[in-house]
Amino acid sequence: MAWARTKRVGTVARVAEACDALTEQIDLEGAEEQYWRYRWCTEVIRVQERVVANRKSFYYLRGISVVSGVIVPALVGLNLNGQAGTSARWAALVLSSIAAVSLAVSGLLRYGERWRLYRRYFSLLYAEGFRFANAVR
Repeated sequence: MAWARTKRVGTVARVAEACDALTEQIDLEGAEEQYWRYRWCTEVIRVQERVVANRKSFYYLRGISVVSGVIVPALVGLNLNGQAGTSARWAALVLSSIAAVSLAVSGLLRYGERWRLYRRYFSLLYAEGFRFANAVR
């Protein structure tokens, strides 16, 4: 139960609880149970943590890009003169740069693809663990 010592929240906590519950139901003893916990449970929890982290990063970067991309045309379309026009042009430049950098980082690090990959891996690994548990009983 090494993973139980760290504080977990949300879906990761529910996965850790499900691992504990499933381990209690399986008729494993000693070294087999310890191997099960340290191999399957820790891997399932690690993968779920990666799912959550990649999903958050993907939505964070995508949200920045969308908000910046929506505001820039509005600033450009204001057609202001004087100090207000200069400020609007600078704000449009900064926001469009933020949107471009956000999309570049998102494309480079591929958070969306990694999120879907880890989510699929988690589903397959979780299902395989339950198949094993049902076969052992």
